[in-house]
Amino acid sequence: MRRATVLLTAFLLLWTAGAVRPDPATAAPPPLTAANGRNFAACKDGRCEVIVRTGDRLPTSTGTARVVVGRGVVRFTVTTANTSLMASGTAGSRLQLNRQVIVVLKVTRLQARVRLSRV
Repeated sequence: MRRATVLLTAFLLLWTAGAVRPDPATAAPPPLTAANGRNFAACKDGRCEVIVRTGDRLPTSTGTARVVVGRGVVRFTVTTANTSLMASGTAGSRLQLNRQVIVVLKVTRLQARVRLSRV
């Protein structure tokens, strides 16, 4: 009887320990962070590092860029009275809209971390 109790206790401990650990494939990724967070006002001079999401309007030296994030890709579209510029890329991409450089640092399902600088 004592042996059965010890075995049952060991089984329950192992089973419980396995149930507590999250499956890495389904665990939520950690949130993205950036030097300027979601403070787009920091981008007015064309230099910042921010987190962007679909629907955001990001001020750049070229104009205000509309942002779309999805499936590992981030897309920026700047439309002015006479022209429309579009650039898209995955993590590691270096995009350029006129004199505005956008480096895509990381893209998740819903957001991206980007760094803006000027040429």
